[in-house]
Amino acid sequence: MVNQKGAFGKSFFQRVRRDERGQAFSVFELMIAAIVAIAILAVLMSVLGGGLFNPTSNPVDSISAALSSASPTGQSNAQKFTLDSRETIISSIDLANKSNLDRQSVVIFAGQLGDRVICESTDSTSGEKYTYCKYNRTTASSATAKIYCAITGNELIDKLNLALDSSSWDMEEGTITEICGEEEFPCCAVLLAR
Repeated sequence: MVNQKGAFGKSFFQRVRRDERGQAFSVFELMIAAIVAIAILAVLMSVLGGGLFNPTSNPVDSISAALSSASPTGQSNAQKFTLDSRETIISSIDLANKSNLDRQSVVIFAGQLGDRVICESTDSTSGEKYTYCKYNRTTASSATAKIYCAITGNELIDKLNLALDSSSWDMEEGTITEICGEEEFPCCAVLLAR
């Protein structure tokens, strides 16, 4: 009669089956740990302002927060925000009001989004000059903004010329001095970016 236990015996095969179940359980535990780690990372990124998983939906809120931190002579980057299809209009007056700046302290430029937004300078009903940008695409897109602030319009122009090439801002230098003035008066440029 042949030994049915084989060379390893019955207890060896029972141990192998138990170990296989143990491995499957360990792999399942690792998979759960990875999912939990990704969820924690997503929460941390949204709390810390990474904007990776959840961009801020309102451009005025995002840019205004960056304006407040950059004013009067610094620079800042806005958190990512969403530009909605053909309805997003960002006005320098809205940004100034939301960030507690004077209405003629903010100028907006299309920046890197020159192919996606139209920015213009115009007069308000009260005669103040201001700028606004309108998103001209049919699908939503995420964007951000770079903020540069200086004490006068002329200093802001100098700061922009040093920091950027002229293709990054689509309006003439006269727009800044026309809106902000040449005397000592804080002025911020908002350059939209990808």
